[in-house]
Amino acid sequence: MTVLVACQPTATYSIAIAGGRLLHLHSLYQTRTYKGLLANRPNRESNKRVIADAFELAREHLRFMGLPQLIPSPTMNGAPGSDYERLPDYLCIGEFTSSQPARDLDKPYSSAVLVWFQDSFAPPIAAEVLKEIRDVDWARIAQDWRW
Repeated sequence: MTVLVACQPTATYSIAIAGGRLLHLHSLYQTRTYKGLLANRPNRESNKRVIADAFELAREHLRFMGLPQLIPSPTMNGAPGSDYERLPDYLCIGEFTSSQPARDLDKPYSSAVLVWFQDSFAPPIAAEVLKEIRDVDWARIAQDWRW
């Protein structure tokens, strides 16, 4: 099941990133990371498919253009010699906006889609994920636009 937590142009969940820019969470989609995995244990290959599916979901259903960006997530590994590798329990896809352009000063807004995994539903966004979001290179990943 996909859960829509927020979807407002004037979102109340904001994050200050490097350089002082304020990002607003416009919408957040969440689901269980391994909701479709019926058998077997997660491993590097199944995780690659989960991430690819998340990017496809973002491209199909989210408003903002541009390529989704993956925020690094810790993985849990099994015993030595095992191919077990597990991502955190919840897949999160967030659309973030800024009331400033990333590069094109003729456009008043910018936005980006971020994909990450964490151990519980958001908000709040997990501390280790927030640290990574605060360090994103907005000028590189965001798309500029106007209404």
